[in-house]
Amino acid sequence: LSQYVVVPYDMLAYLFLAIGIYLVHEGPAEPRRLGALCAVMVLAALTRETAAIILSYYFAIHFDALARPSRTASGALSHRVALGILVACFIAVYIGLRMWFGTSESTVYHRTRGLQDLTENFSLVGGVFFLASIGLALLHERARRTSLLFVAASAPYWITIFLVCNPREIRLWVPVLFPLLLIQLRGDARRGTRQATA
Repeated sequence: LSQYVVVPYDMLAYLFLAIGIYLVHEGPAEPRRLGALCAVMVLAALTRETAAIILSYYFAIHFDALARPSRTASGALSHRVALGILVACFIAVYIGLRMWFGTSESTVYHRTRGLQDLTENFSLVGGVFFLASIGLALLHERARRTSLLFVAASAPYWITIFLVCNPREIRLWVPVLFPLLLIQLRGDARRGTRQATA
């Protein structure tokens, strides 16, 4: 496993991902916080496609509220509306970038190269590392459900890594493994809170 290359936009993408995750926990359905999260989503999408991981994290963390919406406080938006707005922000930026820069990068070319990379030993190690990390996360019983939801929601990203990228680049897995680690820590924190109040 290797960082492979030190790319400045990766560091910036991690920063936006961290800020986005923080805002997801801070009550994004409140209009002012949702506005801040939308701004982060736009900046993150302009930086790198890993902005979509913020949407996956939102889905996993607020799944119950999305599946069974309840009445919201005055002035607050439902989580369904909030997530819809965030998705619209991401899609708008993506379409805008495609229109501005065109589609000169061939997905077919990258997919062919990605399938060739999968036959390399280092690429296989990278793929096994990622899958093993997910397996370890799912052993954490208190966070298993949320972890599964996050892994499923982020599947378009990590499946694409296998198809069009080089899986040995650890920098490609960080946007998935970092939120997954936070989900585990969140499960432990909630357990500690329940024990303290018992």
